[in-house]
Parts: sequence; structure tokens; C-alpha cells
Amino acid sequence: MITSKFNSKSNSYTVDLNDNALWSAMLYVDTGAAYTIVNFDVLGLFYDRDSLENELKKQQVFKREFGAISSKGVSGYLCNIMNCRINDEEVKKFFFYLSFDAKNSLLGMDYLNFCNINKNGVGGDLVLSDFNSDEYEKYYEKLQAYDIGSSMFNLK
Repeated sequence: MITSKFNSKSNSYTVDLNDNALWSAMLYVDTGAAYTIVNFDVLGLFYDRDSLENELKKQQVFKREFGAISSKGVSGYLCNIMNCRINDEEVKKFFFYLSFDAKNSLLGMDYLNFCNINKNGVGGDLVLSDFNSDEYEKYYEKLQAYDIGSSMFNLK
């Protein structure tokens, strides 16, 4: 179960995505975002930006354009991380689009759709429970199968 407290200053809910204390990223819980996006700057301490972007292109990693996020448009490369955590909940395989131009990192409906979502009253906690990891992984396997020439990048 993942619990997020309401932040009245930013009018938002956030969660912490982390890799056992090696790195940590704040993601806004965004039911208006179709997909989960992680900003490169979160991982910038561990990867050289140009080298990683060149590797993603070289491996023909699936790239998606997100026009609704900003007027400039934002893109991201499909990646996954094995055995990470969202708050205190372990996720054995986490999928996201790594973006070099997004301003924020978002936990989108591609993850949220596989949880029960409950909100405890006005300004109350947001609780994500009963995450269905098997269906979540199948969703991304199908997505990748539709684009035969592309691959997915594993950051571990």
C-alpha cells in the first residue's frame, strides 16, 4: 500500500521513487497523465546525459511524444527499473518514460490504472493499494510488441 499526504502548498500528492537509497525521485501523482515520466535530472548524478541519450537512440528504444504536457512538447524513452520502491512499497519491475526535457516527474495512469485509488476526505491522504504487478507487466509487454523495431531500456 502506498500512502501520499496532500501538499496544500503545491496542491498535489507526491510519492518517492527510489532504488534502495542509491537515488530518489519525487513523482507527482497525476491522474491526468496517461504515462509515467521521470525527468533525466533525477538520474543525472549517475549517468552522463549525452552518453545515455546516444545509447537510447543506438538501441532504438521506443520513444513517445507527449504533446499535451507543454506547448513545446516533451518526449521520453521507454525504460524500466528492477526492484525499486515507491514510498515503502516494493515494485519488482517499474516502467516509465525517461525524458530529457520534462520539467517534472509524474506517476501516470499507466501505473495508477493497476491500483485501487482511495482518497480519505477533503485534503486527506491518497492511498494506492492492491497493485496488480502481473497485469501491469503484461500491459507493457503488449505495448512493446506493437512496435516491433523498438526496444525497452533497463537502467539496472
